[in-house]
Amino acid sequence: MKFTPTILHSATDPGTRLRRIESQPHDSKTEEWLQELLYRHPGLLPVDAFDELYWPPVPVGREVSTARGPIDNLYVSPFGGITVVETKLWKNPEKHRTVVAQIIDYAKEVATWDYNDLCEAVIASSRKRKEATTVSLEEKLVPLLGPHSLNVQEFQERVVTNLKEGNFLLLIVGDRISPNVALLAEAIQSAPGLGFTGCGHVIPGITRP
Repeated sequence: MKFTPTILHSATDPGTRLRRIESQPHDSKTEEWLQELLYRHPGLLPVDAFDELYWPPVPVGREVSTARGPIDNLYVSPFGGITVVETKLWKNPEKHRTVVAQIIDYAKEVATWDYNDLCEAVIASSRKRKEATTVSLEEKLVPLLGPHSLNVQEFQERVVTNLKEGNFLLLIVGDRISPNVALLAEAIQSAPGLGFTGCGHVIPGITRP
């Protein structure tokens, strides 16, 4: 976590160190901006560092409606791995106190869904985003199944199993690490019925040359 990334354009390139961009109270970097960034560039999420089940994360919804509130970003992998992302910027300290409870509440709600509920949530999110064409869960994932030697039925069965068992990867993503994130493991243990395979993670900065 504590390192400065460097861009190398060739083997002889001395490299360009990236510098951290701090979000300011009144700048244009909002949590909505971060959500869209993660939706368009899911590779920013280090999900494979937790379990390859969740790689690659395919964005299937933003502001996905649930009975407990909207999930910021939702991803499903070709292996049926479900990733729930909650975004938080350091300049919004009042939200840090509730972020852990929030993301677990969302996971609890998703654990009550069946496959059709998930499909409906994906389509509803697509419509809410006013995408040119409303794309279903399977339409988003089917093109990626072949390279992993999976078929649609296998994908559906894996998703159903993960929903039923509450196997989700929960990520808290922001520009700085909040001490509250350290409480996530303890909070997870107090959430019966959910079989988490990962815990919260924070991308500690947004950088540029």
